[in-house]
Amino acid sequence: QATVLTSTTAGAMAMMRNLFCASALLGVALNVAAAQKAEGKKPIVSMDLIYGTVELISDVYSDAQAQISKAAAPVTGPLMQKVSATFPADPLADICAKVGMQKSKVLDKVSTAKDAAIQAKATVAVLMDKAYSPVANFVEQLISTFEKKMPKYSGLIPKTVGDLVVFIVYALVVAYVVLRLALFAFRMALSIFCCICCCGSCACCRSRKHHGKHHHHKKHHSNGAKKGEAAAAAATPAAAKAKGKKKA
Repeated sequence: QATVLTSTTAGAMAMMRNLFCASALLGVALNVAAAQKAEGKKPIVSMDLIYGTVELISDVYSDAQAQISKAAAPVTGPLMQKVSATFPADPLADICAKVGMQKSKVLDKVSTAKDAAIQAKATVAVLMDKAYSPVANFVEQLISTFEKKMPKYSGLIPKTVGDLVVFIVYALVVAYVVLRLALFAFRMALSIFCCICCCGSCACCRSRKHHGKHHHHKKHHSNGAKKGEAAAAAATPAAAKAKGKKKA
């Protein structure tokens, strides 16, 4: 019984979790459907969701940092002033003088390294653009072909690589939740069916076992009674003969 109760509780928790996920996805789908009816067909999901989430997190972080800095200013201000007073006015020049190098040469090296980094970034950007362009064209052609085959879904999938990736991830999540719900319903139905069949079989076995014991006990009791009656009948003539012998 404890095992059955534990499995039932775990199943109920899993069902609540799946229902919560399904409700959230259903709410998103209903909002998207309402927006489409109100303003025409729009993409189900797109990179705007990612951009909006990142922007929201960034704004919350910036605001929290500003509030913390403002609250900690009376404490950190004097400490920063004391720390700054311990450093020289020009730390780089002081270090170069101790090492025996000229500050201008060091700055020239740093400037050269920055220019090389900028040039490397530009080269990488050009290579990325060359590699991205064929992929973007393929995605655009793929979605255009899909819209031609199914015109009523035209405009629901944006024609960019990032938006297509977001849509695929969203579709996989929805399919996963639906599959989990279907499997859970199937397992619950199978458990109920097995429970009914097993309980019925156990009840039948117990009834047959109890009936067999009762029949065996009744048969044994009747056999004992018959043996007792036969013994009494056999003992009566013997007792009569014994009495006759005594009288004689």
